[in-house]
Amino acid sequence: MARHGGRVAEIAGDAILVEFTSVVNAMRWAVDVQRSQQARLREDPAELRLRIGINLDDVIDERRHTPR
Repeated sequence: MARHGGRVAEIAGDAILVEFTSVVNAMRWAVDVQRSQQARLREDPAELRLRIGINLDDVIDERRHTPR
C-alpha cells in the first residue's frame, strides 16, 4: 500500500479506508491486491475473498484544516 502512496485513514470492524494521493495509485494498488488474491485462491479456494471499492472525491481532514 505504501509503495503506491496509500495510508490507512480509518478501520471500522472488517473494513479499512485507505487514502491515496491519486486515483491512478489507488487503481494500481487494487490491481496488485486482486492479482495476489487470485494466486492465493488457486492454491486454496477457501481463502478469504476481498472486495475493493474506489471512490474519487475530495477529502477534508478537519484535524489539519485551519479556518482563515
